[in-house]
Amino acid sequence: MKTSFKKLTSVFLAVIMLLSVFAVSASAADTDANSTGDGAVYLDASGSDNGSAFNSGNAVFYAYTWTNGEKWTSGTPEGNYIKFDGLTSGENVIFVRCDPNGSAGWSSKWNQTEDLTVDNTLYTITSWSGGNKGNMGGVWS
Repeated sequence: MKTSFKKLTSVFLAVIMLLSVFAVSASAADTDANSTGDGAVYLDASGSDNGSAFNSGNAVFYAYTWTNGEKWTSGTPEGNYIKFDGLTSGENVIFVRCDPNGSAGWSSKWNQTEDLTVDNTLYTITSWSGGNKGNMGGVWS
């Protein structure tokens, strides 16, 4: 009886440990695959010195990233925010406000943030020139 109780206890503990490993692995995989929720990052300019001016001129918005090669991602207006799909946590990004008559690139730039690292799902512009080197300042939240 003693031997079968020890075997049963050992099997039970092994099963519990195995289930714990699977649960932790699944949780880590979910976090790594999409650490910003739906894979989108949002830009909010309404908190800037003059939020309405920031959105004036039919400006278009891009996220310039360079972590895994250079890429310009077009922003899509969504309510009071600009939505950028496909950005991931830890990725280097600069949000760029551009002339709508130009193409994605520095030659169409009107304003930009400083070099940022995606740290959350919302970046709020807080000033036109409060950032590093006089770029637009803001905060992640």
